[in-house]
Amino acid sequence: MMRSLGFVVFFSDVQHMSGVRVKVDRQCKALSAHFNVGRYFFAPIQEEGLVKIRWSQLGKYRETLRVCRNSDIVYMRYPNASLWLLLVVMRYGRKVVFEHNTIELRELWQTAQSWRGWYRFVRECVLGPFVLS
Repeated sequence: MMRSLGFVVFFSDVQHMSGVRVKVDRQCKALSAHFNVGRYFFAPIQEEGLVKIRWSQLGKYRETLRVCRNSDIVYMRYPNASLWLLLVVMRYGRKVVFEHNTIELRELWQTAQSWRGWYRFVRECVLGPFVLS
């Protein structure tokens, strides 16, 4: 029996969705030789192939828990550290694998021009090591 893999992507930047979706589809096709792959695309908008969720920490937490319960392994594009993500890895840590494409702290530092940007930078500094450990 093949194991199931849930591939989770949260889209917040709607402009870059199509490129990311193409990349994820390629990755899922490669993984499908070894797993039953379920694609879970979540976004704050409704579009074909995307599940619209309430774009909040609670909405992301609920959807991620649902995928974790229904998959043997969860492969997730790293969405930056947050309390909801910390709770997910505390509960399902052995199941969750993150894909990291950038140097998060450097990228967040460069974009920290508003209070929200500073908050995201500090949150990554404080929670990031716990989420990724």
